[in-house]
Amino acid sequence: MVLRTIAGAPLANWTARLEDVAPDGEVSLVAGGALNATQRDDPAAPTRLVPGQSYTLAWDLHLSTWAFRPGHRVRLAVSNAQFPMLWPTPYPMTSVVEPTGSFVVLPLVPAASPYPAPALPVPEPRRHRPDVTHHDDPFPAVERASYDPRSGMTTFEWKSGAAWSIGAVRYDYTEAETYRTTDSAPARSSFLGVASHRVRPPGREFTLTTTIDVTSDSAAFHVTVTRELARPGQRTRVRRWRSRCRGSGTSRPGRRSPPGGLACLPTGVRRAVIGTIQAVVPQCFAVIQPMV
Repeated sequence: MVLRTIAGAPLANWTARLEDVAPDGEVSLVAGGALNATQRDDPAAPTRLVPGQSYTLAWDLHLSTWAFRPGHRVRLAVSNAQFPMLWPTPYPMTSVVEPTGSFVVLPLVPAASPYPAPALPVPEPRRHRPDVTHHDDPFPAVERASYDPRSGMTTFEWKSGAAWSIGAVRYDYTEAETYRTTDSAPARSSFLGVASHRVRPPGREFTLTTTIDVTSDSAAFHVTVTRELARPGQRTRVRRWRSRCRGSGTSRPGRRSPPGGLACLPTGVRRAVIGTIQAVVPQCFAVIQPMV
């Protein structure tokens, strides 16, 4: 897709959602995608935008297989934010999309295909291990978004959990994530993720808790990863890693930007994050992408 835009700030994300609007008004998300506009020419060497200047931005939406039915409308929704999926850029902004020069290219379904229909194998039956038992979720899932008009703060909370047994060993898993940002100071956004694995073999019990705390300012991300191993009433071991990931837009002219995502973290921090199996890892990868 291609957007002809007028920048409203030196840093700007652009998100696009391709949607199917049915005659009764029901909307289905077909595909989506996002672009950090400072990476419009080279993701490894971002350059800031000039507010008020016009830019032509092009990027691909995610792969999707979808056919729009007769009577349905095609809708493209664009914005400068998609919180909490994308970390907010540091400046409030008002951007402009110019209809002339903005478009999305969609493939057409051919009237007939020269290829025969594929012969797909019959799905294999799912096998269940007799020594595995899934228990009722002791922590019902919670997904809540809220906005405080007095402070301008948007908060997104997500909680979930699961419990199962393998043989005589019981496992309980909980995860909670909180994202916060404000209208007036989006640079100072935050993410807090806490994942806990409680393991109870016969006659024993221990809990591994991983906490990922990410805050930002206009220049950098500040990341703290804490892992704690505990027995009932006793903290056995605690390990903590801290790092400051400089936003790539802070590089001096002529120098390539520092690596983004987990690559900007020290090896110990990366290992701690990557080692958090079934915990906060998928969200953390998205959270600590560089601003520019």
